[in-house]
Amino acid sequence: MATQRREERLERAAQRRLGSLAVVCVNLADPHNAGAIVRTAESLGLLHVHLIEEERPSRISQSVTLGAERWLELHRYRRAESALATLRAAGYRLFAAVPEDADLELHEIPTDTRLALVFGAEAEGIPEDFVSETEATFTIATCGLARTLNVSVAAGIALHHCAAAIRKRLGADGDLEAAEQAQLIRRYLEGARGGLDHRGSP
Repeated sequence: MATQRREERLERAAQRRLGSLAVVCVNLADPHNAGAIVRTAESLGLLHVHLIEEERPSRISQSVTLGAERWLELHRYRRAESALATLRAAGYRLFAAVPEDADLELHEIPTDTRLALVFGAEAEGIPEDFVSETEATFTIATCGLARTLNVSVAAGIALHHCAAAIRKRLGADGDLEAAEQAQLIRRYLEGARGGLDHRGSP
């Protein structure tokens, strides 16, 4: 019975995945922030996390993720150009998070499209040459005296907002095609029995 319940839970998780919302992390330095974003993305039902590592490898704290990365597609890139080409080929529109002077506020981001939200390291932010390749910048309005948010908190707020808006528009929890959903369920069941294969990108 325990095995059956676990398999049902894995199947339900696969059925609720969103492929139309992705998160992109550029040169994250803090493994705890990277781990928190990965864990949040998984808990919100995202499938794709893109890690750009031009300046440094993105170390992900497994004490923070608690294994959440096993159920995601982690795409790693040494060059931003490769990430941009992959995301655009998949039909994503990119929006970059910035602390101020943004083109849009979070609620103005269109959610009727394939959407990738981009976040950078807290100290440096997203490199300007990468920002220039995105469709627009966005910020999360604050009301207190603290004018900026921790990057993992900002990502959590933005991803939750967009995931909820997408699901409301769809009238469904997930958006994967039947074949992709079936493949993911098989991978999850195989992973639950020992060893989930991660796919990467150059």
